[in-house]
Amino acid sequence: MDVPRACIAIPGVWTDHWFDAPDAWWAWACAWAGWTVDDWRTFRADWDRSGRAGREALMRSSGVRFLDWRQVPGGSMFGKVDAAAAVLKGHLDELPPGTDVTLIGHSKGGNVIKRYLTGLPGARHTHGMQPAGDPELANLPLRTTSVRAVMICAPVDLVREIACAALGFGIRPTRWPGVPDSARVATVNNWLDPSGGRLHGVRNYQVRVWNDHFIPWPPHGMKSFLARRVLTDLGAIEARRPLPASRG
Repeated sequence: MDVPRACIAIPGVWTDHWFDAPDAWWAWACAWAGWTVDDWRTFRADWDRSGRAGREALMRSSGVRFLDWRQVPGGSMFGKVDAAAAVLKGHLDELPPGTDVTLIGHSKGGNVIKRYLTGLPGARHTHGMQPAGDPELANLPLRTTSVRAVMICAPVDLVREIACAALGFGIRPTRWPGVPDSARVATVNNWLDPSGGRLHGVRNYQVRVWNDHFIPWPPHGMKSFLARRVLTDLGAIEARRPLPASRG
């Protein structure tokens, strides 16, 4: 019996419009779902034609989901990651028990994932530290067989979280208790982008790329060229599965 799968993409600041136009996620979505570029174009055309209910149906049928920051007071710029983690929990609650979940967060979206993971049961305590003990997230149910999480250019270390909190970005500094037993986690960072942080015990992919096609700061892009490698390493997709060729 096939295990149900879902991939939830969580963007960062200044991305309130990304739910309506999720083009930045195309390479990660294609790598996870095994889609061709034509498959993505078909999905996007259906997405554009659909209202909210239709888009919810598309997310359920495809397994590819996008977090909408407009559901969070303050939006992507000032919305609290705690509130966004609750929206993420809503997505997870809709999934069948035992679903294999992949979470992909870019920039502040990575902090949303961190907030969710710190509330999962079974987090290992690094260096004898106790878990964050957040009453808002400590009882989040784990309804999945496993969680794979990717944080791309995300300010998830404590120093960067403190800086983001001072700037009013809705990020509350949180001690990282370690990777939950049920999770496999990776960070993806760019030497030319100071916003990305690392976490103890988490595998990091480090690149040096200036033009990563992101406005207004090119190095802060999606690291799409690493999508298949990272997802394969985390076990989210099968190793050495050939990417289908685009038609036309």
